Amino acid sequence: MLASIGGVAAGVYAIYVTQIIGQAKASSVVNPIPFALYCLLCFLFSIHACLSSPLSKTHTIFALGLLGSISAIFLSGVRGIWIALPVVIALVIMLNKRWSLRYKSIFAISVLVILSSLGFYFKDSLEARVAQTKWEFSRISQGNLESSVGWRLGMWEVGYNWVKESPLLGIGYSQIKPKAERDDLNERVRFYITNSHFHNQFIDILVRNGLLGLVIFLFWLLLPAYLLATKAKSHDRALGYSCLAGILIASLTDVPFHHTHIMYTYSFLIGSLLLVNLANPLSEEY
Repeated sequence: MLASIGGVAAGVYAIYVTQIIGQAKASSVVNPIPFALYCLLCFLFSIHACLSSPLSKTHTIFALGLLGSISAIFLSGVRGIWIALPVVIALVIMLNKRWSLRYKSIFAISVLVILSSLGFYFKDSLEARVAQTKWEFSRISQGNLESSVGWRLGMWEVGYNWVKESPLLGIGYSQIKPKAERDDLNERVRFYITNSHFHNQFIDILVRNGLLGLVIFLFWLLLPAYLLATKAKSHDRALGYSCLAGILIASLTDVPFHHTHIMYTYSFLIGSLLLVNLANPLSEEY
């Protein structure tokens, strides 16, 4: 229920700032990538609530949460989450052993219709982002890295080189700024590294905390997936794995866990899913 309400709020905000105020994407007062990832989690839990609970008046809220969160994802302009969206939907369908092939087909067609309808309605926003992406890759193919994607490639290369200097423990937080100022870097890449991060969760942790820090982070991140695999029913496992897949994909182009609300959302939602399954042990049906 809370995830669906969050999806409704996110959708209202995204539609307001893009369709009424006229912003290019839903990122005028929020960081777009963690916002889009938050919406993806709301979307998945809304789907789960719609399909796993008896039909009632609350399904209206679940459905609105689904529509609101998917609208916000479209309007966020976050390409990494756009890529993650079909992946997580496919996992929900494939990993759910409760559903028959006929039910899976109906679900897949229904989701495709919803996505196509919303994509057509918001086509101006989507086409603008796609055109920008084509332009950026065209510049990269010509050796020009002065674009959003190009700067990311530059940051990842710098991060890879820095990791090799101290692979086990990393170089630490305090060394990031002075090292960036000393090294011969692209000015925009230097700005992002000095003032924010490496735009890749795993590279960022490796640089700052080394392999040891990455192992600890992955243990915390993957532990719920392991517990779900051993304790949860198939439809809950499908939800948990879909959330994890979305987070991993988002982590390739940003650092979602630098934003505490993503940590809280992931921990709270997945933790609640585990508690429900522990309270209702796995049955032979699943």
